[in-house]
Amino acid sequence: MIQAIVATLPLLLPCANEPHVAEAEMKPTEPTGLPEWLDVYGNMRVRMESTLDQSNGEDRHRGRLRFRAGAKMQVADNLKAEVRMSTASGDGRNPHWDIGGSNGTDTFSGSDVALDRINVVWQPNDSATIVAGKMGNPLVKNPVFSEWVLDGDIQPAGLAGIWKLNDKSDLRLAHIIIDENNAPSSDPALTIVQLNHALNQGNLDWDVSTSFWNWTNEGGPVDYLVWDTILSAKKDAWTGSLEFIQNLDDDSGDDTGIALGVKHGKGGKKGERQIFGNYFDFDANASMWGVAQDDVPIGPGADGLSGFVVGYKYWWHDNTTVKLWALQGDDETDDPLRLRFDIDIKF
Repeated sequence: MIQAIVATLPLLLPCANEPHVAEAEMKPTEPTGLPEWLDVYGNMRVRMESTLDQSNGEDRHRGRLRFRAGAKMQVADNLKAEVRMSTASGDGRNPHWDIGGSNGTDTFSGSDVALDRINVVWQPNDSATIVAGKMGNPLVKNPVFSEWVLDGDIQPAGLAGIWKLNDKSDLRLAHIIIDENNAPSSDPALTIVQLNHALNQGNLDWDVSTSFWNWTNEGGPVDYLVWDTILSAKKDAWTGSLEFIQNLDDDSGDDTGIALGVKHGKGGKKGERQIFGNYFDFDANASMWGVAQDDVPIGPGADGLSGFVVGYKYWWHDNTTVKLWALQGDDETDDPLRLRFDIDIKF
């Protein structure tokens, strides 16, 4: 399967020395017929994936699909609402449907669908934003690879706030409910505090984000305070990042993690491209791996994890990208390699 992907890739992507073709002049946007207060959006993904050298000794090849459709509504001058549906697998980190997957019935059934966002957004003034409900991740993320602490597909449910302190800094708070239970003890929850600051020195743009993730679960195994700090710098088309994670509540000594990343290319328009690479090395208890990325083919945790993520992304059209990437993890026992070819479309 991977050989076929590599063989067909030159047909989809222009050669590196091919001259850039200017976009045709933009035409006026056609009326949609929708009221001004309603904004409808969607995206879909078609993925071909191969995982080589799995722990069971077998290679795995599969096709995967993801679809999302949502609407944002301007309820009042300072109040908005959003709803979104998505394909679902039963795991918040994985909304993909495996082609041929049974989903508990038979191989010709379709994918399950869930409402993964239902929220309201209130902006009492220009410096404050309050979000309540099931939402996207409200925090500033690593600009090279953003899913080390919380997988990008997870849509947390709870309350979040963003306060602009000045032109270069903001404070973000979130209280996320993990599970609702009918018991005398409080629900398992996650409370996050994040401080962000941006500065410019010469021709370098710096961003610093530091956050504390307090996981609480009375009577359960989870009671972590994770400190996550991201330092990134950007110059022209280059972006570099350093992320450091430490579990302040762990007593075993296996409590730290580090990720180094670099990206080249701006992306966003037809004909543009990006390349990126990441190296990571995490101890077993550096964070709550059950909600972190599920991309690397070994689940982080028991023996720690190190490896790399590298890839190439090309904007086929303004709203369509193709992406070829490789992910490898080593937990001192197994080191499988995962290869992916993605087509993502926004509309």
